[in-house]
Amino acid sequence: MAYTRLHVVFMLSYASDLRAALEFLSSRKDEVIRIRKPVDAKHELAAVYRMLEGGPVVVFENVKGYKIPVVSGFFSNRRRVSELLGLDPSDPMQLTLRCGEALANRVKPRLVGDGACKEVVVKSEVNLMKTLPIMKAALGDAGHYITAGVVFAKDPETGNRNLSIHRMQVKGPNELRLHIDKGRHLGVILSKAERMGVPLEIAVAVGVAPAVMLSSTAKLPLGEDELGVAGAIQGEPVEIVKCDTINAEVPANAEVVLEGELLPDVWEDEGPFQEYPGTYSVVSPAPIFRVKAITHRSTPLFYTVFMRESHMLRGIQGEVAIYRVAKDTSPIVQKVHLTMGSCGRHHAVISVKKEIADHEGLQRNIICAVFAAMREADLVIAVDEDVDVYNMSEVEWALATRFDAARGLILVPDARSHEITPVSREGIRSKMGIDATAPFQMKDRFRRAEFLKVDLKKYLE
Repeated sequence: MAYTRLHVVFMLSYASDLRAALEFLSSRKDEVIRIRKPVDAKHELAAVYRMLEGGPVVVFENVKGYKIPVVSGFFSNRRRVSELLGLDPSDPMQLTLRCGEALANRVKPRLVGDGACKEVVVKSEVNLMKTLPIMKAALGDAGHYITAGVVFAKDPETGNRNLSIHRMQVKGPNELRLHIDKGRHLGVILSKAERMGVPLEIAVAVGVAPAVMLSSTAKLPLGEDELGVAGAIQGEPVEIVKCDTINAEVPANAEVVLEGELLPDVWEDEGPFQEYPGTYSVVSPAPIFRVKAITHRSTPLFYTVFMRESHMLRGIQGEVAIYRVAKDTSPIVQKVHLTMGSCGRHHAVISVKKEIADHEGLQRNIICAVFAAMREADLVIAVDEDVDVYNMSEVEWALATRFDAARGLILVPDARSHEITPVSREGIRSKMGIDATAPFQMKDRFRRAEFLKVDLKKYLE
């Protein structure tokens, strides 16, 4: 899949370092809010953040019992992510294209001798809750959870690196229960280690550069390194350092790193946890992550994500995967969007431009291709190029004026989706495609009314 190269300067220091990104946003009006009053990591911090979610980045400077601030919100809206990557925020599709271009033009990481993530090293008497302000968010959560830890693991057979994000429930001073969704690459890698009868060494980096955070959700084949995508996104190699106690490398500028291993064939019940649909997860077995060492900056920041950021992180990379397969199916594809109301993964809107009679029907081929490209996509709506896929009022207008259920509805019963959605039967649910495009032979009948274009500023002076 070829992507159009965007004419933007990508050598942006604030895309390759969390605190540089925070400093950049702090220099802009209304982008960062600092909460200086004491807040409790148990329930209170999450309750305050939820009142601000979707707005500015929030820095909790005074978490009770800790000297480490908690930060959240970098990925809570698309405009901010675009600005952090030096893109035009007025064109949301640029972000999808930029991430797609990064997949095709990867930049390998650079190994360095030392990094800020090792300014403090704790190897004895590791105590997670004593050291880190790990939150307990929802009232029904089973415990305190790390939600923004990027897991760095190596395939025990090939040595290939894998990045991914997983929720982790604190179990004891130096242990966590690490949840792995069905089909995730970390689960495949762990299965290999278990068959070999050895623990799987992993490192968890909390507080990484925006480019690394974003690339950790990229949909790559097993064995391909997400750090190459991160390097391309930020325009320079990601600098990595070797861990002290395990065979792994992590970003040199990470705020906090946990080094340890997933124990082979030791699984315990994890959950419930307030998951991305806004409902509680079911209790299920999870492997045990035993932490051998904690390394961090001398004055670290502790990053955490809530539901909206999870939606955005998944949604951006999901759009890349959908755009690739949709565009490969037919060049009539214009734009794609995974809606925030669907948690950034379940509902896709795709605009197409039918220019000749033979293009009719391709929109339905595209709908079917999207279902194959992303298992979580349960509803795909095809609209014409005059409909703004990022404006749900526009999409609803297309449904009201161009969709006939008797002719434009596509049902796929009992397909694979995500097992966390409560409506699914362990991940099985029906999918629906909606063709809300105007028939090519009847385009004039569906043409929008047109008006004279004027410059409103002239009339308001």
